[in-house]
Amino acid sequence: MVLLLIIGWVVLLAAWVLSFDRIIWLQYTRFRRSWEKDGKPYGTFWVPPEVRRSGGREFVRSWLSEGRVGWDWLFITPAWAGESTEVRVWLIAYRLLTLINIFMPVGAVLFLEYVV
Repeated sequence: MVLLLIIGWVVLLAAWVLSFDRIIWLQYTRFRRSWEKDGKPYGTFWVPPEVRRSGGREFVRSWLSEGRVGWDWLFITPAWAGESTEVRVWLIAYRLLTLINIFMPVGAVLFLEYVV
């Protein structure tokens, strides 16, 4: 039972990371100016070629912007995202998966404590 809960959580964590990566990729491919204005953020599994090549300070700057936009997008839909239904759908998925990944461990502990 515990193993199934852990596997489920890992799958949800992977989906959460992939949803964020997809939003970054969509911003990079369709809204390049906004991506540059946001500090050229990159994802966990997807890193744009120019960020990968830049190294050093630029890489760190992009990494910091990743954390900032990841937090901001939980609460604010950026203007550029309003132009794309696909981006809005991915933002909703990212937000829902964030909530699930925050509360799933608590639910699992309560389940194991009181049900099993």
